[in-house]
Amino acid sequence: RLSKTIKESVVAIENGDNIVIFPEHSEEGYKEELDGFFAGFTLLAERLYKKHGIDVPIYVSYFRKKDLKYIVDAPVSYSSLADGQKTREEIADILVKRCNELGKMDFSSADSYKKIEK
Repeated sequence: RLSKTIKESVVAIENGDNIVIFPEHSEEGYKEELDGFFAGFTLLAERLYKKHGIDVPIYVSYFRKKDLKYIVDAPVSYSSLADGQKTREEIADILVKRCNELGKMDFSSADSYKKIEK
């Protein structure tokens, strides 16, 4: 099933389509602070980069229920996250950390926004 999903996703991206993936652990319901991301989604980005030469932009987002805000971060490329040495799990950890940071941000001033730290 994963193999088929990866193949279909690659074709979609090569055709210029966008894909939305929700990799969060949600077995215990959706929490204000996410427990983690399943690292399998990074396999798609890795395959696109290594086998197809496509460095996909990854947009981390967070839905803040208390004030009904959907926050979308600036894109970060797979290659800048992988940095040639990071594992899928390390990449997933970086992204879930950023997701949780987005949920805590105060957007009342422009100074509250900071870029993703790798």
